[in-house]
Amino acid sequence: MEDDRETVRLWRVNKTIHELVRDRGYQVADDEINIDLETFKAEYAPTGGSVDRTKLNFFTEHSSHENQRLFVFYSMERNVGVKTMRQFISIMEERDIQRGIIIWPDKMTSAARKVIDAMRGTFHLEDFEEAYLLVNITHHHLVPRHDPLYPEEKKELLQRYRLKETQLPRIQQADPVAKYFGLQRGQVVKITRPSETSGRYCSYRICISIILAGESFSMASAAASSNAGSHYPPAVSSYYFGPPPSSAAFGQGVTGNPALHVPKEIVRIERDYSSGELPQFHPSFPLEIEGRISPTTFSELVNDLNALLIEAHNPRRVWIDNTLAIATLYLSTLVHTSHYKKTLAKVDELVARTNAQVLEKAGLRMVHPAKTAFLFIEIEYF
Repeated sequence: MEDDRETVRLWRVNKTIHELVRDRGYQVADDEINIDLETFKAEYAPTGGSVDRTKLNFFTEHSSHENQRLFVFYSMERNVGVKTMRQFISIMEERDIQRGIIIWPDKMTSAARKVIDAMRGTFHLEDFEEAYLLVNITHHHLVPRHDPLYPEEKKELLQRYRLKETQLPRIQQADPVAKYFGLQRGQVVKITRPSETSGRYCSYRICISIILAGESFSMASAAASSNAGSHYPPAVSSYYFGPPPSSAAFGQGVTGNPALHVPKEIVRIERDYSSGELPQFHPSFPLEIEGRISPTTFSELVNDLNALLIEAHNPRRVWIDNTLAIATLYLSTLVHTSHYKKTLAKVDELVARTNAQVLEKAGLRMVHPAKTAFLFIEIEYF
């Protein structure tokens, strides 16, 4: 019974990893993806026992880059250690392959992860837990289509919209979809979502890596630190270049107008077009302001703003205001303030109060979204 469960598990893992490799542009036969369970058992577990994991290992070449090959390796050890990593890397060295994926059943030790970090300059190594590959997350109906851009496509995108990399929305390298496609720092992915108004909506995100001050990041080391009771410094974005100098505005009292008198950078919070024409903004926390305000405070701010914008566009109140204006030949607008303007006044109060009580104390300032036509929220940090 245990062998049967293990066989079904590896059958699903094998299917997903072949789909992953194909989605990255590598050559994969349809038979490997469409293989049924009985055929899988006959090929990889012919004796009726457990699956021979060594038979699941495979090599493949990229469809458009002849010299780019990939090796997928299944660990025989349930807890991957240095011995397995040496075996994995020795095969890559023999075949002269620079890219490899190791799939592990239960756990990858911290020593094994150190091997991955140490070999980063020579090999591009990735690791996946079997549990991660039981289901292809990109096939879920809530996950929009993701298409990684080639360098020339990224260059064309930035030139077309006259953008800098720092102006693009971000996706973390640890994001499950980014991990699925193997996105590298600085790589841009195109995200296509269905839209009720335009049929589809395309957005772009640039991949950033999460690092810890003084060392590289790994889930294993973070877990070990948590268990030991030690305190890790907060994660920062890949654009973080160290603490602000003593002459910086951050940490000092606000004087004058921060938007005019202090050099600043701008973080843009992307609009969420899944709500159609209704202005709504993504509550995802921007890493550039990590350590200045908490993600909870930021989320509450965006949610309060979104709630006011929903109220401002209340169909019933809009209908009443429009009907009253037409019935009085628009004379009512001289003595009656519309619901929309009243609600926008609340937005004004929210922005001013948040800047004064929260953001400016942390060296930040929120620009009223009306100044950007509600296309995005701009947060200045200085």
